[in-house]
Amino acid sequence: MASGGRGEWTSAYDEFDEFPQMHAEALDINSPDPSERSEALSSFAKTLCDRYDRTGSRQDLDECIRIYSMAVKLSAPYHRERARTLSSFALALYFRSMHTDSLEDLEECIRLYTEAVGLRTPDRPLAAETLSNFAVALYFRYKRIESPKDLEECIRLYTEAVDLCRHDHSERGETLSSLAKTLRIRYDRTGSLDDLDQCIRTYTEAVDLLLLGHPERSTTLSSLAKALRVRYSRTDSREDLDECIRLYTEAVDLSQPSHSDRSRALGGLAKALRVRYNRTGSYEDLEECIRIFTEATDLSARDHPERAGILGNFAVALYFCFKKTRSHEDLDHCIRLYIDAADLRPAGHPERGETLSSLAKALYFRYKHSSSLEDLEETIRLYTEAVNLGPPGHSERRKTLSSLAKVLRVRYERSGSQEDAEEYRRVKGEISDLSPSGHP
Repeated sequence: MASGGRGEWTSAYDEFDEFPQMHAEALDINSPDPSERSEALSSFAKTLCDRYDRTGSRQDLDECIRIYSMAVKLSAPYHRERARTLSSFALALYFRSMHTDSLEDLEECIRLYTEAVGLRTPDRPLAAETLSNFAVALYFRYKRIESPKDLEECIRLYTEAVDLCRHDHSERGETLSSLAKTLRIRYDRTGSLDDLDQCIRTYTEAVDLLLLGHPERSTTLSSLAKALRVRYSRTDSREDLDECIRLYTEAVDLSQPSHSDRSRALGGLAKALRVRYNRTGSYEDLEECIRIFTEATDLSARDHPERAGILGNFAVALYFCFKKTRSHEDLDHCIRLYIDAADLRPAGHPERGETLSSLAKALYFRYKHSSSLEDLEETIRLYTEAVNLGPPGHSERRKTLSSLAKVLRVRYERSGSQEDAEEYRRVKGEISDLSPSGHP
């Protein structure tokens, strides 16, 4: 899909002297044939859209959409150019919906693409790019309303687009990568290992087609590596884990030093090395993991969407390092990272409770070595907030309550406070209520 005005929106009518005359001619043509007038309007609308793609002029985009609307109304239902005009109109609406977050524009875009697809015949097929653009629009609507029907149709369209671009390796590779992305989303939704396997096969073919130098190769390598790590978590295949690390390493080597994709690839590589350390106990993997997390953290800006995850995973690696070396410097660093990660996951964030529990666990570990009442108090506060964030039936609630009960008992034994004793009994009672029959 075209970029659609990457820069700031500007007014750019004065860039091309011939535009006012072209505009007037397109609107004033007096052909008795509505189809001829429709084609003239469509041609000028495309010129406006091309200029919008260069300049980002909102004025151009709005006028392009207005003229495409006129062209479609004049176009006969089965005119040979109607499907192309509908598709171009839909693309312009997609661009505007991305800038304005207008669901109305996105809905109309999808309606137009649906009509265009319905006009296909064997002698008038749609291009693979058009089907891919339609799939992109459906994907973004899926992200807004999470309709499984949109996701299924998106996968079907990408599959058809892949079949249409057999001879263009670059276009086929990019389309395969998009198809794999949607298969991975469906796996996340359904947990179907078949979807994950198909996702990995599709990403693998995409990587084979996106040769060195292609701008999407690094991102696709990282996506394939991540899918392999997820499958490793399901199958415990050492082969998948080692291949995951190899792919992330290549993705890092291909990425530009300051590019946001580099910090994402570094974070994925470091996490995979930590997973392998958990399996093999190789301290070399753990040291490399920490070195890479340090670089990933330095590269990721505070507003980077994956910074909180990178910080949290880095903290986990330092916690493992502390358990091996007993270096309090590592534990203090781990706690600071968890605090930063929690700050990036405010109230309402789905992972805040998990982050708070991890921070509380690290603080309690430090308390056991320092006997700092401040650390113990903060541990209790964090576990309490984490419990309150989790819904009553959440799978982690019982585990977090058990951790809270443990530190409440420690504070009671230290202070002898009757209030702590009562709170401890209350929490233990809730744990008992949540426990399945026969559970100790």
